[in-house]
This record gives sequence, C-alpha cells and structure tokens, in this order.
Amino acid sequence: LLDEQFSMDSIKNMDEFTAITIARHLALYEQNQTKLEGFLYQVQSEFDALPDELNLWMGILNYKLGNLDKAKTLL
Repeated sequence: LLDEQFSMDSIKNMDEFTAITIARHLALYEQNQTKLEGFLYQVQSEFDALPDELNLWMGILNYKLGNLDKAKTLL
C-alpha cells in the first residue's frame, strides 16, 4: 500500500481488517473511479453485513464517487 503497488485482483476472501485498510488507502489516495467502484462491489459481495468501521469507510468512498444517497445511508 505504501508504494501504491497493490493489485485489487489479488484480494480474494478478504477479511474485515484487510478491507478496512484498503478502504482507508483508497479514500485518501485513489482518484481512479473504476478502482473505487470495483472495490465497493467486491466488499459488498464479500460481506453479508458490513462491520461498523467498514460501513463508515464505504460511506466515505461512496461520497467520493458522488453517490450521495448511498453515502448518507452508510454514514
């Protein structure tokens, strides 16, 4: 993550802590909307119910993408 050389494709069966770490990184540094949308889709398909902290980061990422209604619901 520190040198921004991680692959979204290599993350399979991610746990809560991995998802939170990646969400934080994407919220701070990522500008590519395709990567953001891909991560959101992957997290939503991976978790039946989002953990509280991950829920907040997902709201921030949705806000960053301009999905204001979804962001408001998550936050």
